[in-house]
Amino acid sequence: MSNASLLLLSLLFVGCAQTQPRHYWFADGKITSATIEQTLREHPLAAGQNISLLNLGVADSVSHHLVQVRLAEPLHIHRTHDLTVWIYRGAGRMTIGTNLFSVAAGDVVFVPRATPHRFENAGQTPAVAIVVFSPSLTGKDFELVESE
Repeated sequence: MSNASLLLLSLLFVGCAQTQPRHYWFADGKITSATIEQTLREHPLAAGQNISLLNLGVADSVSHHLVQVRLAEPLHIHRTHDLTVWIYRGAGRMTIGTNLFSVAAGDVVFVPRATPHRFENAGQTPAVAIVVFSPSLTGKDFELVESE
């Protein structure tokens, strides 16, 4: 490979690495967007706070949320909502039903409604995920599950 090719690949890699993921939401005929990092700076997990859930966009059929977890969630269900979790930052262990497995940034997890689940952060800093609820999470749908 020539030096020029290596330089071009290096520049492309650096350019891609510096791209900040954005969240886009279309509603009322317009698009809003924000970088995930800027949203995290504007809404940090407070000292001593374990979990934070921030609405990013809400419609009748779906809602998007930025979730930060410092330690772990309790085992719980969402009786009337399916959820899809995209791990943005961090790593940990996910329990879904009787399954326990490792997850890390970039992984996507689907949790069907009424399925016991929890996330345990394995890092020293809060883990961050984009969570999509269907239908839209507009009230409380969180029920603790007794662990066995």
